[in-house]
Amino acid sequence: MISLLGVFAILLVCWLISKDRKSINWYTVSSGLVLQIALAFFILKSSLGQTIFQKISDCIIALIHLSGKGGEFAFGSLYNSPNNEFIFAFKVTPAIIFISALVSVLYFMGIMHPFLKATSWLLHKLMGVSGAEALANIASAFVGQVESALPLRPYFSRLSQAQFFSIMVGGMSTMSAALLATYASLGIPSQYLLAANLMGIPGGLIIAKLIWPSVQGENSELLPEPEKTEAANLMDAAVHGAQEGLKISLGVISMVIAFVSLVGLVDMLLASFKITLSDIFGCLLFPVAFLMGAQTEDAHLIASLLGQKIALNEFVAYLDLSNKMQLCNLSPNSLLIASFSLCGFANFGSVAIQLGAFSQMLPERRSEFAQMGILAMIGGALSSCLSACLAHLFL
Repeated sequence: MISLLGVFAILLVCWLISKDRKSINWYTVSSGLVLQIALAFFILKSSLGQTIFQKISDCIIALIHLSGKGGEFAFGSLYNSPNNEFIFAFKVTPAIIFISALVSVLYFMGIMHPFLKATSWLLHKLMGVSGAEALANIASAFVGQVESALPLRPYFSRLSQAQFFSIMVGGMSTMSAALLATYASLGIPSQYLLAANLMGIPGGLIIAKLIWPSVQGENSELLPEPEKTEAANLMDAAVHGAQEGLKISLGVISMVIAFVSLVGLVDMLLASFKITLSDIFGCLLFPVAFLMGAQTEDAHLIASLLGQKIALNEFVAYLDLSNKMQLCNLSPNSLLIASFSLCGFANFGSVAIQLGAFSQMLPERRSEFAQMGILAMIGGALSSCLSACLAHLFL
């Protein structure tokens, strides 16, 4: 299996660029790999797992349809185009706003906190990471890379660089529930998105603990208590979540407009050389796609998508994948690898987002965050590729 070689290559790269190879906790790495493999097998191969996650996928699709009620009311025929034309801004905005409002309500009702606390306790026991790292990495798979760290603000000054690095890599290895639903609305298989997002939790910790290991004596207290919600009541929580969702959707739309246009500009400049930016990415990242198990005829395409994710963002990459699914006859193998490897916020824009957010919360450690930013992005990208390699074993 070529993807097994890909797993070895990813771990080897992380070991080679490690800050302190002698301090690597191989129990954390090995237990994380076992957890990833177990998740991949349970979700993709076991009948029970397939049934459970098919139900969850159906729930996500149902939530998208529910958001469509509001979208149709607000945008009319622009949401449900008569000729089934997908208008990005009008399809994406309702889903993000609705899921963001729903998550905010679940937080206010006290449903999210016990769930996150129980799962982070379990991850702490299984992998031997601190409660803060476990909580932030799990929460990032539901609420996003910055929001997941908000409950940890009172503990920031006590976290080491290695622990902060784990939180940053974890944020770039996963994506929020709102965006998960959005990508599913583009036609990306929701079971693949769910599996990739869940596998990104231990995957991010594996990569982070290889590149920037924790040393003995670091603060490893179990679970910090989350901050109380500022919402006055259930309605206030829903309103706050909807407003946050609108900010996210506007940011997403602005990024897509900017980056797609910039790609067009670069392609225009490269036209005289009869090459495009996708061609360049395809050549540079072809070995990565091949080691993940991509067939030779599709490896160039997957490499191009992966390059778009890192250089631009995963929105552009998933949008391109959605278009390719309609125009090309993608094999199940290629669709799985692309869906998994694109999952996560590992891109240059996220480096700026994390640097700005964490520096605002802890200004005196701004220089540390700046040093970790690019390395965290590389770690997040490697984590997604690791999940793709392991998932390919169960195709």
